[in-house]
Amino acid sequence: MSFCDAKGVRRRDESCAVLASNEPETGRQWDPNRMIEHEGHSHSAWSVALQKFRPGHPEQVEIIRALLKAGANPDVAWGTSEGSGTGPRAQAVGTMQPLMLAMLHPDPQVVQAILAVKRNAAGGETSLVMAVESGDTQIAHLLVDAGVNVNCHPGANTPLLAAIEARDEAMMTYLEEHGARDKP
Repeated sequence: MSFCDAKGVRRRDESCAVLASNEPETGRQWDPNRMIEHEGHSHSAWSVALQKFRPGHPEQVEIIRALLKAGANPDVAWGTSEGSGTGPRAQAVGTMQPLMLAMLHPDPQVVQAILAVKRNAAGGETSLVMAVESGDTQIAHLLVDAGVNVNCHPGANTPLLAAIEARDEAMMTYLEEHGARDKP
């Protein structure tokens, strides 16, 4: 994650250019969702912040909170996704779900910040299964408390099946206490 001085001068990495390009000094309305070109890729400041986030850096959590306060969309982050191979399908500009991006490098504070803006943010069901599978109990609790369906089936697993496969008895009990009923 980058930090910029008042003139947008890069201090850590290329994401500063994305953030600086959206500064109010340009005369444009600052929009964390607006796409800009940087090094041949299109990104929004919101998608860059989520993709570059790493746990253990409270200043990065504050950047995420500031972007949300400035209007970052809790349901979608626009940017270039990196595919495999070469050619036009190797990179595609599209939407990514912020909760899903947050689960790439899980941090309860980031998930909580997104859910504070929108309790039923897109990607909650898959994020719940991911949290259960990886043992991120605090994130799983945040998502359930926000109303994510404990009986969802966003992919191969339900949250309860993921807890059973992980042999996480405490999570199994927690999910059942919150209405999870489907067992294999």
